[in-house]
Amino acid sequence: GLFASIRHSSLRATRRCKQLLGLSRRSSILCVQETHGTAGDAAALQSDLQGWSIGFSGHASDIAGGVLTLISAALRSLFTDIRHYSIDEGRVLVSKCHGRRGALWVLNVHLPTSGEPIWTFRRSLRLIRDALGAPDALVMIGGDFNFALEEDG
Repeated sequence: GLFASIRHSSLRATRRCKQLLGLSRRSSILCVQETHGTAGDAAALQSDLQGWSIGFSGHASDIAGGVLTLISAALRSLFTDIRHYSIDEGRVLVSKCHGRRGALWVLNVHLPTSGEPIWTFRRSLRLIRDALGAPDALVMIGGDFNFALEEDG
C-alpha cells in the first residue's frame, strides 16, 4: 500500500509518492485503493497537493486496505462544496461535489477477493446502493473490482 511503504521503506516510499505526484499532474481525479494508512497519512499529502480535496477511508485493522480520493484544485474550483463520506470503512468512499452547474459524486471502491466471503461483497454493494439512492448528480465510479464469485480450482 501507499502509506505502508512510506512507514517502512524510504526508497519504496519515495518511488510511490513520486508516482502519485506524477499522476496528479495529469489527472483531475485519482482513486487509490489499498493505501494501508491513517487519516494522518492522508492529511500529510496536503502539503504536496496544494488546493486538492483529499478524502480518506481507513480501517482500524488490516481487514480493509483503505481508499483515498483526490480531487484536483482545478476541478475543486468548479464546486462550492465537496464532502467525503465513508460508506464502508477502508473499502468504499463517496465524494459529493456540489456547485451552481450541478453535482458530481465520485465513488471509490475496493472489493478484494483474497479471503473475502461473498457476503462481504454483497454487503458492500447494498451499502453503496443505499448510500447513493437516486442521486441528482453525475456519478463516477472508480476502484479495484477484482472479485471472483468462485474460487479457481
